[in-house]
Amino acid sequence: MLANIEETKDMFISVQVINEFCSAMRRQKTSSLIIKKYIFEIINSITVLPINTDNTIKALEIVDIYKLSWYDSLLIATALDYNCTAFYSEDLQHNQIIEGKMKVINPLL
Repeated sequence: MLANIEETKDMFISVQVINEFCSAMRRQKTSSLIIKKYIFEIINSITVLPINTDNTIKALEIVDIYKLSWYDSLLIATALDYNCTAFYSEDLQHNQIIEGKMKVINPLL
């Protein structure tokens, strides 16, 4: 799945994204064995960022400031906590700058 990504050392993924991936795959009736295979491929290729209570508090601020959904705000708060400078999402406004330091990039454009 990640074989086409040349460099993953500077890439991060939130544990929340992995959980959302599992939920989507389960809705598609994908077996747990297959889902686990994908998860292990992800966690062995990309650094997984945990979510903590500070991220939750920051997400509440982001919801109010940027008027984003709760789950998008939690992802952004986690990325900011780990000093990410780019945030890839097809759901958010392309080229938006969050807190003057993190740029939203729509990879589908």
